[in-house]
Amino acid sequence: NQTRMQWLLISRLRNSITEKKIEAHRLRHDIKLDRLLDSQMKCLHEWEKMEKKNMEAVARTSRLLEAIVARVPIVGGAK
Repeated sequence: NQTRMQWLLISRLRNSITEKKIEAHRLRHDIKLDRLLDSQMKCLHEWEKMEKKNMEAVARTSRLLEAIVARVPIVGGAK
């Protein structure tokens, strides 16, 4: 009976150690994922700034082209 109790205790300890190892692995994985996502988020924020400037530039260019085209004289029966 005592041998059985010791075996159960050892089994529980092994299970506990295995669970701790799994949890440590998950934590390491989460840390790596957080680092990766953090660096990607920085890039996305920079992209957002660049995209806004680009959209403003495209809008300005579009308005300028519309103004230029409006000044082009129509000749030869063009519609």
